[in-house]
Amino acid sequence: MYFKTTQDPYSYLGIDTVVLFTKSHNVSKNSDLFKPKKYKNKKGKEVIAQINNGVRVEYRAHSDWKKEYWIDFSLSELYNGYNFSSDTPLDNRGLYFSLITRLNEMGIFIRDWNKVQVSRIDIFRNIKLLNPYSQYLHLLRMAEIPRNKTKFFKSSVYIETNSQTLIFYDKKEQLANNKRIDIDDDVLRIELRLMNAGKVKDIFDSNFLYAIRESLEDAYNSYIRDTLNYLKEIESIADRVPLDCSDMKTALRLYYAGKRNIDRLVDETIDALRSSHNLFLNDGSRKPKGHSNFNEAIRKQKERISKKKKKILRTAVLMNDYLTGEGGLAQELIESILETQVKVAKFPIGPIYRKSLAEHLRENALREVS
Repeated sequence: MYFKTTQDPYSYLGIDTVVLFTKSHNVSKNSDLFKPKKYKNKKGKEVIAQINNGVRVEYRAHSDWKKEYWIDFSLSELYNGYNFSSDTPLDNRGLYFSLITRLNEMGIFIRDWNKVQVSRIDIFRNIKLLNPYSQYLHLLRMAEIPRNKTKFFKSSVYIETNSQTLIFYDKKEQLANNKRIDIDDDVLRIELRLMNAGKVKDIFDSNFLYAIRESLEDAYNSYIRDTLNYLKEIESIADRVPLDCSDMKTALRLYYAGKRNIDRLVDETIDALRSSHNLFLNDGSRKPKGHSNFNEAIRKQKERISKKKKKILRTAVLMNDYLTGEGGLAQELIESILETQVKVAKFPIGPIYRKSLAEHLRENALREVS
């Protein structure tokens, strides 16, 4: 089966994993086609599910009066055969071509799509980089969201709670390792995963599928803007420090001019730069620190100290990049992410031929032989 969207990975805000659910009385089924298998998951719980070409349908009987059908899939993979293109329409025609036909092939028919709810949705953006992904990793590892756990795994950065995850990772590397697909571009994937129905409802004021579609861009862009806004400090540095300056202490004195305790600020910033190497070289995690509520003043004081240390670290790293001629890395991310926003695709009026994953694998194999 071929789906009818473009193969553009960069022009849109894409949708990867989607998990939907609806009550059993909103589903009619053809028992001759819907023949789910029973098995036990990793937790030992019995699962009743059937899979058809990337679409998984699970029947859950929570009780005699609460029975549901859960549907999960990767919208990008349904359209493209593999998860790279961001051209992933979520409108009626897009759902019909990418999802509904596969459900019908399994004997599952949704009576009213307005009653279908979202339990999870992963929204992503691909950023075409001018340099290898690894050159930007130290900047991405400074990203944080308040009260979230930050985790580093290989070249990926995870900022997460139990209900949401924001991930920065090397899409070129991931495609090569997991899908055996080689692409020429260096690509940063920024993916926001809203992991349960409560979080989806909290973000969009609703978790019904058709109620959230028009708000996806605002939600995603708000998260990214708040998380990466620290990069804009490179512009303040460029305004205050001349390009021919190469000495860290001199540059910091110029940057901190007008502030109290300049000597102390300069020393703290240089110390932060020295200690930053462990942050950028090692896998690990940083958990949000919990403080007892019995003394609100102490809790707030610790938060202020922690915030100040993070700000000094970011200044140190960005200043070092600027003095070593690498300030363009942060500026590139600012222009391509913060200053350029994209929208979720709409389904095209005319059909456009798409290649399947098998065709891409054959093309890669032919290139290797030649």
